Amino acid sequence: MTEEEARKQLEEDIRNRFPSDIVNVILENHGTLTQNQLDALVALGFNNGKFTPAKSPKFTEVLKEKDYFDEEIRRKIASQFMTYSLQNDERLGGLVKRSAAEAIVFLENNYLTEYDDLYSDPDVIEIYRNFLIKYEVDNLEEYLKYLE
Repeated sequence: MTEEEARKQLEEDIRNRFPSDIVNVILENHGTLTQNQLDALVALGFNNGKFTPAKSPKFTEVLKEKDYFDEEIRRKIASQFMTYSLQNDERLGGLVKRSAAEAIVFLENNYLTEYDDLYSDPDVIEIYRNFLIKYEVDNLEEYLKYLE
C-alpha cells in the first residue's frame, strides 16, 4: 500500500467511524487527523452538542488551517477549545478543566492517563494552568480563576 493509499484509507475510516460535519470539513481542507486530534474532537462532540460547523464557525475556520504546528494556529485552537466551558452562559470550573484536557490531547498528544483525578489533583491543575499560559489563550485570566 502506498502512502497516498494509506492516507485515503485513513480518511475513509475516520469518515465512517465518526461521521461528523466538523471532521468532514477538516478532512476536506486540512487533511488527515492524528489519533489524538480525532480523540479530542470526538470527546468535544460527545460532551457538547454545540460543536457543529453551523454553531462553531470560528472553531471550524481554525480547524481548516493547513499547519497545526504554527504557533498562532495552535493558540487559536487552544482558545477555541476553551470556549466550550460555558453552560447556559455561565462558565463552570469543571468545564474549564475538561476543555483544557481536550485541548491538551489535541495539541500535545497527552491523555494525562497517569492521573486518577483530572478535576482536583493539584499536579493536573498545574498542567492545565501551564498549558493555558503557554498558548496565551483568549480570556486567559478568566480561565485561570477556575484553576486556583
